Amino acid sequence: MLLAASPDGAFLAAAHDLLRSSPVTVRHPLGFLCVPMHRGPRFGLCLHVWSDDLVFDAPTTSPVHAHSWGLTSYVLTGTLRNDLIDVVPDDTAPTHRVFTIRPGSAGDRLRRTSRLVRQTTVASEHFGAGQFYGLAAGRFHATAALGATATLVMADNHRENQELSLGDVAAPSHDVIRHPGGHDELCIAAKVLGLDR
Repeated sequence: MLLAASPDGAFLAAAHDLLRSSPVTVRHPLGFLCVPMHRGPRFGLCLHVWSDDLVFDAPTTSPVHAHSWGLTSYVLTGTLRNDLIDVVPDDTAPTHRVFTIRPGSAGDRLRRTSRLVRQTTVASEHFGAGQFYGLAAGRFHATAALGATATLVMADNHRENQELSLGDVAAPSHDVIRHPGGHDELCIAAKVLGLDR
């Protein structure tokens, strides 16, 4: 869902300041670098960066997932494609199994459920630099960057919802480690944002 565009550069300046501070970074299993800016019981704010120069392990589930939190994202640079996915029960010819995602000591604990489903892409949205977009908590989607891209993401937590992902029907429960980033990842993020470190 497209929200109103913003003309100012305050968000980009905040991202530049963040990277100059040599922050902690995390290589997210969905293929982007996450740089936490604020974590609270109700709201969170993170910088997300995609680049072909960032290397990730192969994902253990599909890219289709649903957050337990409402998302508002501002595209700092680049372009994102966001596919909206409908998921319906299907015990006869399922395409996927629903997995719950819970935080663990070093990453995520993915637990298979009995829910067998069929997924269908119902819309594909594109968002470029200077645009906001939003997603409701619980909305299945898959996000892909079209080249080097960076966004600021605000999370509005809803404790009644679960983090969910679609995986292979036969896949077992498993854990996924979230590896920390380092100097090289920060340099790549700075390059995406046009900042020399």
